[in-house]
This record gives sequence, C-alpha cells and structure tokens, in this order.
Amino acid sequence: MKLLRRPYIVVALLIAIACACTANKEQHSGKDADFAETVKKIENAPGPLDQGTFSGEYLIGDGGTFIVPVAGAFEMRNEREETTGVLDFQGKEKDTLSIYANKDKSIIFKMNPGHKSGMYYEPDAQWPVSFVNALRQEESEEEETERIMKQRYAEDSISYSQLAMYGGNYEIKTESEGVNATLNLQYNGDQSFNYEWSFEVDVEQAKCKAKRKGVLVMDRTQHGIDADGECRIHFNFNGYTSKGYIVEIDFEDQSKCGVEGGCDFSGAYATGN
Repeated sequence: MKLLRRPYIVVALLIAIACACTANKEQHSGKDADFAETVKKIENAPGPLDQGTFSGEYLIGDGGTFIVPVAGAFEMRNEREETTGVLDFQGKEKDTLSIYANKDKSIIFKMNPGHKSGMYYEPDAQWPVSFVNALRQEESEEEETERIMKQRYAEDSISYSQLAMYGGNYEIKTESEGVNATLNLQYNGDQSFNYEWSFEVDVEQAKCKAKRKGVLVMDRTQHGIDADGECRIHFNFNGYTSKGYIVEIDFEDQSKCGVEGGCDFSGAYATGN
C-alpha cells in the first residue's frame, strides 16, 4: 500500500523495466540495426570518390573469395572462377571507409584505407575481411612465351638427365616365330647414344639378316635419330613398363639403310624384367 502512496516509485520501476527490454532488444537486433544504418548511409552517400585498390584474394570470415575489377565494378569470384556477386563503389564513410555493395544491398563491404582489412555485412551476419594475395598480373604474349620456354627447359633438363637409364641390352618383342633381334645402347652423357643393332630371321617363309652400328642423337626428350646419308632411323624412348625399358626402332626407308630381305626391320625392343 505504501507503493500506491508513492506513485513516482511505480513510474520509476516501469521506466527501468522498459529500458531493460529496449537494451535486450537492441542487443539481439544490433547486427540488423548496423546493417540497416549502413544501407541508409549508402543511399545518402555522395557519388563515387577515390576508390583506392580493391583487387585480390580476401578472407571473409573463414571462407575466401576473389574480388576483381571489371568494367568499373568489382566481381566476387570463388575458387572455380565463378562469379558470385557484383559490387559497386558507393562512396566513403567518415572520409575513411570505402563502401561497396551489390545491387540489392544484401552484401556490403566496409574497407579500411589500403583495402587490407575491413568488414563484410549481410542482413543477419557480419564477418571480418582480410587481404590474402594480390591478383597475378596478366602476362603479355612475350612474358607467357618466356615462362613456357623456361618451364619446358627445366622439364627437358630433368628428362635429359635421366637418359642414362636407357643404357643396356634389349631384345625384340614380337609374336612372330624365328625372329632373333637385339639392340645395345650405351649413353655418352651428351644426349647421344652409341648403338649396335642386329636382326635375323631364318624360317621357311622368310630369311633376313641385318646389322648396323652408329650414333643416335636425341632431338627431343623421348626421341633420337641416326641420320646417315639417305638412311634415317628413328628411336622412340617409351619409358618403363612391366616388360622393362622400351625402345622402338622405325626405319623411314629401310632400302636406303643397306639391310637385305623382305622383312620389316622396325620393331619394339625391351630390356626385360
């Protein structure tokens, strides 16, 4: 009853309860209010000012995205180069923060000077933004050619350094009966091989016999050639298989290489297991 005789106390209590409810409501809707306030500032912002630099890969919360300048706007792209949004520069807040937003203002960026950090906003979420990597500059045709040539040179250097593994004795791999053919390779350490080759067939249907020795020079990492006058023999180095190292011999025109008989002297040779 004493409270009734002191109405100002009741009024004070009601005001305190109202303030507590308001504070609680503001706490839960802080993100929405902040987002709405940002949208309002964007709508009232002046025209585009100095945009600074907004280009590269950015970490947004625990996910990443690329932001690329395109035709006066900024495309957001994922790791698969798919466009996930388009941002336009909206102006500056307090002459410091650069503001960007998509068309319906459902995504907003506030970037600090230098564009190395900032905040990302959606209606019900906000995440810190941090710079990760700059975009790789577009290569000129000359720069691309130079880079490819350097890469090929490095790869070729590794492949040429492994040629010595092809040194050794080989036997022809064929299903034909009566064929006895061998190949011996000795690597010289300078992208060339000394070779000795022999081929003999002695069956009722055919009799062929041939021998040759010479030097084959590697003109590619898996191809060598012995060019002796009009005789040209190609050697294809086909790597390692379950049958061993494989080298294929191919005559361009065997009649010009001093071999006799009606046999086909081209074939594949293997070192065996």
